[in-house]
Amino acid sequence: MQHSKKIMYILGLFLSMNTYALEPEYTAYDKHKAVITCMQHIYLEKYQEIPAEEDAFPLCEQRFLSLSRTLPHKDFLIAKNTLSSLENASSSVNTTDHSIEKTTNIYYDMMLGIPTEIIQTDKSTE
Repeated sequence: MQHSKKIMYILGLFLSMNTYALEPEYTAYDKHKAVITCMQHIYLEKYQEIPAEEDAFPLCEQRFLSLSRTLPHKDFLIAKNTLSSLENASSSVNTTDHSIEKTTNIYYDMMLGIPTEIIQTDKSTE
């Protein structure tokens, strides 16, 4: 019995050390908010009437890691706060700013698992 506890302790220690490292400037709170957004989307989309077949946390954690390596932290904060500021009628965000729109799209596309369409700009086919 003692042997199995030691194995479980070592396995737990290994897993905790092997978690995804946060990119510079990203906080545990940033990760928490993004992962929760992702998980809510998955569970609301697929499992409202039936129990979830698997835990979405690892997938959402992986999506956050990809996002944190793609989007600088300042852009992450803009994207995360854009929707909430639009919902609170006191929006100080300029919704006509295309860079904010693009940043917000990157955030939600990655966290919600929406494939990003690559637009070809090859002029040789014209």
